[in-house]
Amino acid sequence: MVVPLVALYGLSKVSYGRCNCRARKKKRFRRWWSKPHIRNNYMTGYGAYQLVYHKFKMNDEEDFIRYTTMNIHTFNYIFEIMRPSLTKGSKRPPLPPELRFSLTIRYLAHNDCTDTLAIMYNIGYSTVLKVIKEVCLKICEVLGPVFLKFPTKAEFQSIAMDFHVNLDMPNCIGAIDGRHCPIKKPPNSGSLFFNYKKFFSINLMTICDSEKRFIWANIGDYGNMNDAGVLMHSDLGIALNENVVQLPPITYLPGSNLRSSHYFVGDGIFPLKTYLMKPFNRNINLTVPQRIFNYRLSHSRRIVECAFGQLSQQWQVNQNTLNWSLLTSEKIIMSTLILHNILIDIELNEVNNRWSKCPIVGHNNRRNDGINEFAVRNQLCEYFVSPAGDVPYQWENI
Repeated sequence: MVVPLVALYGLSKVSYGRCNCRARKKKRFRRWWSKPHIRNNYMTGYGAYQLVYHKFKMNDEEDFIRYTTMNIHTFNYIFEIMRPSLTKGSKRPPLPPELRFSLTIRYLAHNDCTDTLAIMYNIGYSTVLKVIKEVCLKICEVLGPVFLKFPTKAEFQSIAMDFHVNLDMPNCIGAIDGRHCPIKKPPNSGSLFFNYKKFFSINLMTICDSEKRFIWANIGDYGNMNDAGVLMHSDLGIALNENVVQLPPITYLPGSNLRSSHYFVGDGIFPLKTYLMKPFNRNINLTVPQRIFNYRLSHSRRIVECAFGQLSQQWQVNQNTLNWSLLTSEKIIMSTLILHNILIDIELNEVNNRWSKCPIVGHNNRRNDGINEFAVRNQLCEYFVSPAGDVPYQWENI
């Protein structure tokens, strides 16, 4: 039985104690439904939405890119997909969907203070919070299944070919790593979210391809968990251990008679599996082939760290502590992953045409086929020092 896997769009997988007693709240007296200076803002163009955003969009694409971190064509492409889900009906004039989307993109790109956004757009502070929360949820629901989807067996084969061509790592189908995303301490959570770096966080575990696109993501685990534990308890980790994920079959390494399974690459904290390669322990005296293997694995695994760096640089909301509820924080982070993938797809001209270079070869669904994880790693060690598998730069970096 094949279990379909999809990326987790910010679904929290954790729970913590909550106080059952509810303090009786006094009814809040409101002087007005909306403040006088924003009551008729729909007539004046919502401040920066008209004076800055539209001015840049119509007259200055360079400043528009600085404002939204994407060009006008890309912004319009994403917005047209999102428009139906952002359009709202109300007895009073609702906020334009383009304003809701541009405000959220501005927040994600520059991590602007929500008070500042409220003043800039001439709308209420609570409205800004509600808009960001709703738009990030819609990004996860509408764009997530398209741009952050788990690959099929044929797509994994194409990813493996890209890793071999771009990073000289044959049969590799992804680089895996985790990241601590800083958040404010959830109520009644104790030290569950307090990580070894001495701040509160939720764990983001991702896998990316050789083009820095995220192909799987899991978010919401406690900050005090390590990467190996997060993977083991995730849906993907459980499915991999039960051998129900459709990975490509064992094949011969290019130009040799050595056989290897297809695998992800991770750092030393992960367990060694037939589907997951890790470096040799550096505390022992390593042979030359083992040192070559460690270098080649690290050379290919760094792509996921580069992806995290690019994500934080382009979507600066990931650089600071998120002062939101746990579920909203997850949606915000997941929406930046999806937007990150979209920008790369457009840059590579692979929108709706990702991983279509190579058809799957073979029909063997058995992943192990009598070969264990130690044999796979030893085969790769032998291959990397053979004429078919060595590369000139590896000898200069061991």
